[in-house]
Amino acid sequence: MDISEAMLKHYLGYLTVSYFGRQDLAPDQLAGYDDAVEQMRLAAVAHDDLEPIRLGFDYLLSRDDVDLTDFDGGYYPYDAGEVREIIRYARSVIWPDVPAASSAELGEVRLVTMSTSDWWSSRGEHAGGDH
Repeated sequence: MDISEAMLKHYLGYLTVSYFGRQDLAPDQLAGYDDAVEQMRLAAVAHDDLEPIRLGFDYLLSRDDVDLTDFDGGYYPYDAGEVREIIRYARSVIWPDVPAASSAELGEVRLVTMSTSDWWSSRGEHAGGDH
């Protein structure tokens, strides 16, 4: 499955960028992101993106060769380990009972260069603003 890298960054932005609209520093505990995770989940539901996000998150968590600092949103200086923790946490909150994707499923994942609006358009959605 082709998954838009920009789409994954868009949704991670709820945690790595939008969170800072209300806070100056990253939370001391990952549970501090709970409201942002819920906003991300609601937006993903609105665009029917939950499954691609889950697969994309599992893919990112399974790959040591992907520079996760590229997914930090560019607002707060997260290191790759912190981004990995944020992805792992969001995944555990949204899909607590869903096991990680199998190696066969992950072998089918390919991150592609495609804007979020093009991603939504390719899936038959109207690319409007954020939800």
